[in-house]
Amino acid sequence: MPSVFETVANQALSLSAEDRIRLATELLESVEPEASREAEQSWEQEIVRRIAQIDSGNARGRDWEDIKRDFDSRYGS
Repeated sequence: MPSVFETVANQALSLSAEDRIRLATELLESVEPEASREAEQSWEQEIVRRIAQIDSGNARGRDWEDIKRDFDSRYGS
């Protein structure tokens, strides 16, 4: 007789990819809900800060080809 875990796991694996992602997110947040919220808020603040830097002219983006060339020169391709 399968355990409760095995039954639930098998049912979860039969879900669509989108529903499995939603379920995984809910399960992770149920384990560490406060840490997840704090991390999400921190990322939100960081994104807002970076956008403000770009908008104010204090930071600028780089062309993808330049970034790729720098990476390849450091780590090989």
